[in-house]
Amino acid sequence: LTDEMIKKHSMTAVMVTHNLRHAVNYGSRLVMMDKGGIVMDKSGEDKKEIKIENILDIFNKISIECGN
Repeated sequence: LTDEMIKKHSMTAVMVTHNLRHAVNYGSRLVMMDKGGIVMDKSGEDKKEIKIENILDIFNKISIECGN
């Protein structure tokens, strides 16, 4: 629903999620942060080409759940 409203009304929105599938599938820009710093920033063609496995590797390196 949010995606439909954004496109219909040409809106800008910021979505914060820990769901990596949503991060890959929605929006025109993906920014991953850790401890207040940007560890990945993809937009345009770079964002379209990214796969969940690519961001999962980065997420696992910085994730507390993985003991880091």
